[in-house]
Amino acid sequence: MSSHFKSVRFVWITTIAALGVAIALVAPNAVAQQGVGAGGGRIDIDAPKLAPLDTNFTPEMRAADAVKAGEEALKRTAKAYRDAKTFQDTVAMRVSVQGQPDEMRFVIRREDGAAMYETEGMRVTAVGGEVILVNPRAPNRFVAYRAQGGITRTLVEELGGFTLPLPTWLLEPAIASDVVTELAGAVVPEPKLAGFDAEKGRVLVVGTGRSMATFDIDGRTGFLSGGRVQIAPVADSDFVIEMSLSMQPSTAALKEKIAFSKDGKDEVSGLDELQPKPLEVGSELPAVSITAGDGLAFKPESMRGKVLVLTLWADWNRLSERPLPHLDRFAKEMKTDGKPVELRALCMMYALDGEEKGVTRRKAGEAWRKLGHEMPVLLADSEEISAAWGVSELPTTIVIGPDGKILAAHRGLDPQMPWKIVEQVREACLAALDPVTKKDG
Repeated sequence: MSSHFKSVRFVWITTIAALGVAIALVAPNAVAQQGVGAGGGRIDIDAPKLAPLDTNFTPEMRAADAVKAGEEALKRTAKAYRDAKTFQDTVAMRVSVQGQPDEMRFVIRREDGAAMYETEGMRVTAVGGEVILVNPRAPNRFVAYRAQGGITRTLVEELGGFTLPLPTWLLEPAIASDVVTELAGAVVPEPKLAGFDAEKGRVLVVGTGRSMATFDIDGRTGFLSGGRVQIAPVADSDFVIEMSLSMQPSTAALKEKIAFSKDGKDEVSGLDELQPKPLEVGSELPAVSITAGDGLAFKPESMRGKVLVLTLWADWNRLSERPLPHLDRFAKEMKTDGKPVELRALCMMYALDGEEKGVTRRKAGEAWRKLGHEMPVLLADSEEISAAWGVSELPTTIVIGPDGKILAAHRGLDPQMPWKIVEQVREACLAALDPVTKKDG
């Protein structure tokens, strides 16, 4: 997905980049199509109309006494997070842009002054007076910074522009100055408390423009249980990004102590050096453990003599699913034409939190059947494939020649024209099958 983000920093560190992607992809295209007059004017973007989050907040819920009650509830919530000596939360975030959903997951753990924040592409550990960054896809390299008051503050100082699309309390509950900013400041510009539904324990926060959010407070624990956010990134437009958060807070003892060992790892100076090394055209595909749909091991070298196309996807990454129907049709075309071209959809799902591999395989198979494509599916058995193959984004499509050498590795795709990947793959396949044409070309 790096072609969709503005910088490597957005790709890897700033997980709110999902919102940046939406703005970068949708808004400029809409402006180019609709145009803006010399005197400015309204921009019309073709997007589903969303009901504002404040619709169900009655005048009574917006009254001064209700807002005051909401502020007191947030203070109690801040205290609940602050008093938790041990805390962990798994936050599922779903972002919907023009009806296209995408999902990501955040895992947060805190104990004894140490903290850890992890997503699919980032692990940050604050321990021993340092904040240490590791890319799970290249776990033998790390960047370390001297801690300057917690993960967020340290990365703001070291990287600039760092933000997490989450309430501050989850990661750094010691900060307690403005409860509304700590709740929604990372996702709603200039947030203000505007309403409180005491029955549901739901607060309403509004920001500049038409940005707003609601957050639900669990009356039993005082922790947050979820939230919804609407952001209007383009002025004078109906275009709205909607984000929902689902939380699973717990004060149970951590299964593992928060720690980081530097033994056997290389310290590097910058984020770019943490990225896995990409595949090189002309080299052989590094050996990794892959399982076929029937549960048997799959070895790419078993396809020698044919062109093998591997398209990497995951059911938690909606963007990676978009080229699949086009590649599936291409696979049928190659079969009909009698071309020695084999396509496989490689699902990047790993066993999580001790989950049995058989369970993961079943989930991957179910996800594949729901998509309804005919080409065979494979399953990556572990995260080693990301590091070994330098997979820094999804989708990634790899073309391997009859001799086992990599012909092409296409990272990402044009979300407006996902079928273009077929043109790129076709060119590589046909050139491999007809080297004379390739030479003459």
